[in-house]
Amino acid sequence: MITVKKVTTRADYRQFIDVPFSLYSNDSNWIPPLKSSEMAIFHPSKNPSYKTSEAVFWLARDGKRNVGRICAIVNHVAQGKWENKLGRFSFVNFIDDPEVSRVLFSTAEAWLKEQGCDGVIGPMGFTDIDEEGLLIEGFDEPGTLPMLYAHPWYKTHIEALGYTKEIDWLEHRLEVPPAIPKKILSAAEWARDLLPGVTILDAKKRSEFRPYIPGVFALLNETYKHLFGTVEFTQEQADFYAEQYFSFLHPAFTKLALSPENKVIGLMIAMPTLSRAFQKARGHLFPFGFLHILKDMRKTEEVDIYLAASHPEYDNSGLIALIAEAFIQALLDNGVKWVETSANLETNSRVLSFWKEFKHRQHKRRRVYKKMFIKK
Repeated sequence: MITVKKVTTRADYRQFIDVPFSLYSNDSNWIPPLKSSEMAIFHPSKNPSYKTSEAVFWLARDGKRNVGRICAIVNHVAQGKWENKLGRFSFVNFIDDPEVSRVLFSTAEAWLKEQGCDGVIGPMGFTDIDEEGLLIEGFDEPGTLPMLYAHPWYKTHIEALGYTKEIDWLEHRLEVPPAIPKKILSAAEWARDLLPGVTILDAKKRSEFRPYIPGVFALLNETYKHLFGTVEFTQEQADFYAEQYFSFLHPAFTKLALSPENKVIGLMIAMPTLSRAFQKARGHLFPFGFLHILKDMRKTEEVDIYLAASHPEYDNSGLIALIAEAFIQALLDNGVKWVETSANLETNSRVLSFWKEFKHRQHKRRRVYKKMFIKK
């Protein structure tokens, strides 16, 4: 018999974090997260997102064995911004048993109804930086660190429970060209004439990025604010996520475009692929996990794009070409052969058309599902 246990204690949270480690133990394409980072995300005293959101976590159990997990989130800011009363499901994993998925989702839905929600979307986290979008294509492709992985049966189970497509994200694998494309060089040259005083930060150390972190999140807030499901970062959230992720920045592949007033107006953030290193670390930086990560930070045959943005005020100015020129030159200087893009909304034609400038293949697709509750 499948039962559901609400997560309340630190020991419960450790079990919650361990569920995917068990379910994906034999899957060579799954990339384990750092358990310390997961614990920080789930901890109300550490994650400032709890100041604007409520969340509950559950474990599905078959006897004493954990066979699934799910989280339900009510993001009050998101509901206000998007003028809806939709809750979110997140951090969902389960064995290939319809009874397990049914119990997990019915539990999450019941709680969301109690909070006054009219429906639910997901998987989506507290913010746009949290993992989101269920993998529905590309199961045979190696995962990447910033992206959510899933077993093929998740899609079947979720759709059987009445969930339908809300929107998809697409991911691409790009081949680095032997030289910067002429079209980009020409556009970048034009942009230099049009944007005097705009520079690309040539940082050599991670510490050189720290003064610009507030500007990075301000740019993300402005650039992403119209995109599906996004909520602007508070200063506390910006500080939290900067602490979580910015220590991993690779100077060569982090390009910040700065205005004459030294304001961040564009960016491209990528890192060497750390998938294998994180698999070897098995969720822990210590005692040896950090050594695997440091080693692979020096391997630059393949990189993963994490974030890309340009300020709307600079649309059609060639700013993207300036950033792309610097980024591709860094790829060439460091012997990079392949680039994995981040997930881009299927409606974001501007970004998707840019990838067509390179030899590429669209190899992964992620989906956010929606289910409206039947009102009695």
